Amino acid sequence: FIKWLRDGDERPLQSALRLRGTPRRNAVALRDVALIRASAALPDQRACTLHLAALAYLERKAAAWQHLAEAPSHATEAERHLWQAARLADLPESHDQFSRILAGRRG
Repeated sequence: FIKWLRDGDERPLQSALRLRGTPRRNAVALRDVALIRASAALPDQRACTLHLAALAYLERKAAAWQHLAEAPSHATEAERHLWQAARLADLPESHDQFSRILAGRRG
């Protein structure tokens, strides 16, 4: 990444990093990593806890934070990861999707 940035490489970052798949698929995979990190920052790492945290984020914070270049300094660690996840791709809508992500399967 540093070389790509320093050299001003005009290829998309995903190509420079040799990421496989479509940009959408890569974004979803990165979103899932952010969701796993958000789960790790919660009191327990159950899918239902992550799902509730994501719903609370969407209802209370997403609209106000969507224009920010980074999550606010007062955000919790879990909220920072949820902010990042939401910027990468739509957040999952069902408990089953969160369960699959936390189990390491595609969301």
